[in-house]
Amino acid sequence: MRRVLFALVVVTLGATLLAGCRAEQEIRRAAAFGATAVVPTPAPVPPFDELLRERAAGCSLAGRDAFVAQAERINNAFEDSYLLALSSPRLALTPVVRDMQVFAREMEELAADPCGVIVRDHLVAAY
Repeated sequence: MRRVLFALVVVTLGATLLAGCRAEQEIRRAAAFGATAVVPTPAPVPPFDELLRERAAGCSLAGRDAFVAQAERINNAFEDSYLLALSSPRLALTPVVRDMQVFAREMEELAADPCGVIVRDHLVAAY
């Protein structure tokens, strides 16, 4: 067992050294032709606070509060229907499911500012 493990380590080490030598040869060959290595530099990323401020530029507190109140009303009604569906027999599910679909459509059509759109889309996807 030790011999197999030792052989595996030797083969892995040899393959690594061989790959490194080949890479060095390619670099020397490219340098002989006057090629230079181009290292990409990452674009500057603005701090997270600035990204949030830019995204929330069109948001207002009044718009947020109105959206939250409407979304909460729709979400509570949907959850009530969901709990009713859990306790209803299969034959009685049609009106409950219809109500849940109505609530999901109401959420889709709910007017929202740019900040509320993100929350609304996640709620609609969850329904």
